[in-house]
Amino acid sequence: MISDLLKLLKFIIGILPFILLCLLTKAVNLNKTNRGRQFLMPFIALVYCILAIVFLDKINDLLMKLINLLIGLLPILEKINWDYGLIYLSNTILVLVFIIVKGLILPMLSGTWGKNNKLTEATTGMIYEYDEDLDKWFLKKKWGQLKTYYNGIYYAALIVSSAIFVISQSFAGKACFKSQFYPVFGLLVLGEILFFLSGLTKTEFIEDILGEDEEAYRIANFGLLRKFFTICFRTEFYMRVLPMSRMELHLILNSWMKWKKANFIR
Repeated sequence: MISDLLKLLKFIIGILPFILLCLLTKAVNLNKTNRGRQFLMPFIALVYCILAIVFLDKINDLLMKLINLLIGLLPILEKINWDYGLIYLSNTILVLVFIIVKGLILPMLSGTWGKNNKLTEATTGMIYEYDEDLDKWFLKKKWGQLKTYYNGIYYAALIVSSAIFVISQSFAGKACFKSQFYPVFGLLVLGEILFFLSGLTKTEFIEDILGEDEEAYRIANFGLLRKFFTICFRTEFYMRVLPMSRMELHLILNSWMKWKKANFIR
């Protein structure tokens, strides 16, 4: 009984790096105000997974060669049963490589989609809508209403797939678990779909980012505009701008953002 529990604990410890890297993919995304620019990421993730499946045997062979080289430097690695450990390593490495690839691709996607509203409209128009006043693309309300489920879906998929993986390794000798299970492939594609759909709605941007809502946790800092207005208007700034209401200041802020054609709040 104790030996079985220890064996199960080893499997759980082995899957932890994979789980942590999957959670890290949630952090490697564009800002939520620019999330619509990740339109291609689900397709890139799918292509990446297909290529990984095609070359999976070669990838595993390469990993074993690297392991054999490392065993010469770190003899402690020889104590690991790599007949079982290799699949843990390959799942983890595949996520790590994808994170690196994603980190390189995202700036290119942001630059391409950020400069071309027609391209954005053609590719993401069904899900995101453009606001001329704020010069930003926002998630449509019908999709925004489903956002509360996205994190739950991703976490549930991660937990279930990891549990199936651990169980399949615990009972690897059984007929139903003869085929090796790679949770990495489904999680990468599903994750990128959900991340793409996790942008901000216009209501969220106004209430949360601009700080109009009573419970907003990021308040707009109008003090950053003080120097700008002082240079432009000098005395008029103190006579006219300071007494303004927050709504009037927001209107000025929005106009200034549109004029500058740049992101004031990132």
